[in-house]
Amino acid sequence: MKRTKVVTREIPKTEWNDFCNEFSRRHQGWLANVEINGEVKIKESPFKKISLSKDGRQTKAAIVIDGQARKSVKHTVDGVALLRLEQDKAGNDQGLTVETKSGAKTILRFINSAFSR
Repeated sequence: MKRTKVVTREIPKTEWNDFCNEFSRRHQGWLANVEINGEVKIKESPFKKISLSKDGRQTKAAIVIDGQARKSVKHTVDGVALLRLEQDKAGNDQGLTVETKSGAKTILRFINSAFSR
């Protein structure tokens, strides 16, 4: 399967909360994979939301996916350093990368996002 050319855009830290709320609203229910450091950990499951919280001086991200029997699965990323939106050339969202200060990456990647609408 040929992969579409992806363009990335870093989300400014001052916009993270608003971005996550809008991203969650816009993509709730879209099928997605969740990759953690290059390994797919959650496959073809409906995206529910991404939210941010503060834990002392660091930011935590919680990615929530609807799992088997509609039970939610939450993946938490500690020490978020950046959020990067992935889009195809037409501007359709393909996914979101959450990167930590240590360089660890969690990628929420939509499956066939052009048809998820």
